[in-house]
Amino acid sequence: MLFYFLVTYMIKTEVLSAKRQASERLVEKFNFPKKNKLLGLIVLSNEKVLEKLLTWIVWLWANFVVICDRELSTKWDNIVYLQKKDGLDLDWFNFIICDNDFPNLEKLFSKWVVPIVIRDNYLSSILQEFNPMKWEWNAFIYDIYDEWSIFYALVKYVENTRFPFDNKILVENVFKI
Repeated sequence: MLFYFLVTYMIKTEVLSAKRQASERLVEKFNFPKKNKLLGLIVLSNEKVLEKLLTWIVWLWANFVVICDRELSTKWDNIVYLQKKDGLDLDWFNFIICDNDFPNLEKLFSKWVVPIVIRDNYLSSILQEFNPMKWEWNAFIYDIYDEWSIFYALVKYVENTRFPFDNKILVENVFKI
């Protein structure tokens, strides 16, 4: 039993170390502000919702990579636009905001990427809103596909990261999926 816990701890330590190093490389590559500790991926198919959302997220202490077909009009230090074909390694983000048009979301769970998804997501049977009071569940959920609901779910996630133990539990819950 002790051996199992040691091996599990070593694997977690290695994954976190690799994740931190890759995240630092992405921050350097995109010249993101170093003060922002979170690195998020946004993949939303509705460009109108996305454009409105971007005007608010610039104020959060996070850097964002937005996957979309074209560069949008919002230009900020903490937002970079990439096209789907750019071949970005998605494993090293802290969180992803996506809709049902993002395939294979479950592949990111083993890399501890926290999902922020719509309630009727195709993985809704295994994703539920994280409850920091009970340390249960594994995602942040938005109910309506609009910028307000998405921003609210994102703010809840960002606030959760301010509590290291709660965030550790959340990430472990994601990994267990």
